Amino acid sequence: MGTVQEEFGARIRELRKRRGWTQEELANAAGRHWTYIGGIERGERNVTLQVVADVASALGVDIGELFRGLEQERTNG
Repeated sequence: MGTVQEEFGARIRELRKRRGWTQEELANAAGRHWTYIGGIERGERNVTLQVVADVASALGVDIGELFRGLEQERTNG
């Protein structure tokens, strides 16, 4: 189990890939630079709530969907 940032980033990557998007496509939809999205996916960024909301909106999911499974992994780990 990695840090919460790494787990969150992995979740973003999973949802992005399910959509068939590149980091650049997600970045454009979320109003961010593709290198920023890459940093999130690698767990290098500690994102703000606004970024979380923007990424969720870009992916067309509820904010909670971005965190699905993280709490369970943390409490069971």
